[in-house]
Amino acid sequence: MEKEKIKIKSGLTGLSGGDSEQEKFLALLSHQLRAPLTTIKFILESLMTAKDGMPAQIRQKLQSMQEADAIAMSIVNDMLDVSKFATKEIEPNFSMCDLKEIIQSLVEMIRPIAAAKNQQIVFSVPADIHMVKICNDYLVRACQNILDNAVSYGDEGSDIDVGLSENEGHDSYVVTVHNWGPIIPKMEMPKLFQRFYRVPGIEKIKPVGTGLGLYIAKEAIELNGGKIWIESEEKKGTTVTFTVPFKAPRA
Repeated sequence: MEKEKIKIKSGLTGLSGGDSEQEKFLALLSHQLRAPLTTIKFILESLMTAKDGMPAQIRQKLQSMQEADAIAMSIVNDMLDVSKFATKEIEPNFSMCDLKEIIQSLVEMIRPIAAAKNQQIVFSVPADIHMVKICNDYLVRACQNILDNAVSYGDEGSDIDVGLSENEGHDSYVVTVHNWGPIIPKMEMPKLFQRFYRVPGIEKIKPVGTGLGLYIAKEAIELNGGKIWIESEEKKGTTVTFTVPFKAPRA
């Protein structure tokens, strides 16, 4: 069983052994873990909302437990998404959505986290953005992962620039997320979208991470018919860019 172990560390590009069996194992494990984690979440929420003069020290411990549960649930959801993409069990549901509204909502959701690092998120978007047919659930997941990375790895007190515009061919929208943080070495760039990969040394900035965020983002964006790429240079910062075609790939 030794070679079947799953290791999450810098430089790891995937899983060893039989991929199909491991994907099934990841899916089964993820499903089994979601139920108890959800139960823990509801119990903690009910305890936190109780108005019974709970001591501040106990409330603080419960809050820490909530945060730990949220991290664990996020990891489980990542694992479940990975298994679905790998086994082609994704059943996308395409519908007309307001891309501007989606990104604006995600920006507002993550703004308090950025504020804790004295970061300011600037969202630039033209007025004439029309509805597009997309698989909303997975595109939202991709945007969340990219924005989370920008804030997590962005320098303290820096700006996070988010842009939405129409491409020159007038057949898709282009979304850019720029931050000022550690520059990604060129030799590491080809590995960024691989499963379980984290840039060496990045754990000093964000200790907790599975290395699945960009992999999931890439799969989700390509599911919507788009492309994603990253540019990172000294004095220019790091920019993640992805496209969202006007026409859904299965429309």
